[in-house]
Amino acid sequence: MPEDIVVVAGHIDSWDVGAGAMDDGGGSFVSYHANLVLQRMGLRAKRTVRTILFTAEEQGVIGGYEYFNRHQDSSANYQLMLEADLGTFTPYGIGFYGSDTATCIMQEIVNLTAAMNASEVIVSSNGPDIGMWTKLGVPIGSLYADTSRYFWFHHSEGDSMEV
Repeated sequence: MPEDIVVVAGHIDSWDVGAGAMDDGGGSFVSYHANLVLQRMGLRAKRTVRTILFTAEEQGVIGGYEYFNRHQDSSANYQLMLEADLGTFTPYGIGFYGSDTATCIMQEIVNLTAAMNASEVIVSSNGPDIGMWTKLGVPIGSLYADTSRYFWFHHSEGDSMEV
């Protein structure tokens, strides 16, 4: 149903010494390309897939709260909100927060990525721009990836396209 919404999001506000390629260029890239991949595969989603590139996350989640304040009255239409905010290193699966039923559904979906060794679903309410939606019962998720090298580059001059 087109009135049902799935959000795929990142944010575009790295603000310090690095180029922001990883934080959060990677999340923005992944989010932007979600609809392009569906299109290139010839798939038409039954729900509206909305790409959001939030701003001002680093300065106080301003964009996330603004979106929430404008759209919380239609929270029943939001089926899932995903945010990528921890780089794009080796994926393990999805960090997910939702009802038991939603978690079972997410596990079935993530099982489809087993060939990439990315089939784990862990309980996580991580997602600075989307975390507030959980209090309205909207399931949220984020890329669960190897972050062992993330803070080598995070907010440093090393946060460049080469990463």
